[in-house]
Amino acid sequence: MLIYRASSTAIPEAAAHPLPPVLTALLLQAGCAPAGLALAAQWPVLPWTVAAGLLAGLASLVLGLPAWWLAINALFIPALALALLAELPATLWLGSFLGLSLVFWGVARSRVPLFLSSEAAGRALAELIGSGSEVRFADLGCGDGRLLQRLCERLPRLQALGIEYAPLPRLLAGWRTRLMGPRCRVCWGSLWRLDLGGFDVVYAYLSPVPMPALWEKACREMAPGSLFISNSFAVPGVAAEREIVLNDGWGGVLYLYRIRS
Repeated sequence: MLIYRASSTAIPEAAAHPLPPVLTALLLQAGCAPAGLALAAQWPVLPWTVAAGLLAGLASLVLGLPAWWLAINALFIPALALALLAELPATLWLGSFLGLSLVFWGVARSRVPLFLSSEAAGRALAELIGSGSEVRFADLGCGDGRLLQRLCERLPRLQALGIEYAPLPRLLAGWRTRLMGPRCRVCWGSLWRLDLGGFDVVYAYLSPVPMPALWEKACREMAPGSLFISNSFAVPGVAAEREIVLNDGWGGVLYLYRIRS
């Protein structure tokens, strides 16, 4: 039986920076906009929006934010200025904000973006699990449910549970798996409140930030001999029992960890 119950595990907060990257980026933009104006006044050939973007991108490097934040910070003010010049309707901004919120719900706190498992990952997992016996499987952060759908189609004896915190992907996952019957369930909620003790295989495709805490949770709750699998993000300081290169075009690797007694 699949288990979904409240756990005493506290939800860990990201600790790589004092502030979440999204808040750090907003503070950078607030500081670099007037600095860009001042720089453009001294160097008129450079538009102030470009100057502000360059300063924000440089500041994100100095603060050690992940590489993709360099592009976000550098392009934010110039892109905003162009959008304002286009005089787009306010409803478009509101709709875009609501849509992104439904997809990336909780990202600012968890620092776990939406990653969708590839077809290659589904094939590798199906081969690992095999179709010979009933296996209880959990997908932590199942996104739109495509991995659950693939596995349940290939493994008729699989008992699967997906959990997803973002509302829109959760709805898509429920729709994708609607024909699988009771052996494939999708729950809305935090993976930190899911008891992992009822599963033979637990799979996660998250980010480097939660891996230490998630590994501690897996060791504490999963039964000896069960398998914890992380896509692309290894557990720091823990040697994987096995690594499977996915050849999916993204450099994906499955890291397999056996739970010891």
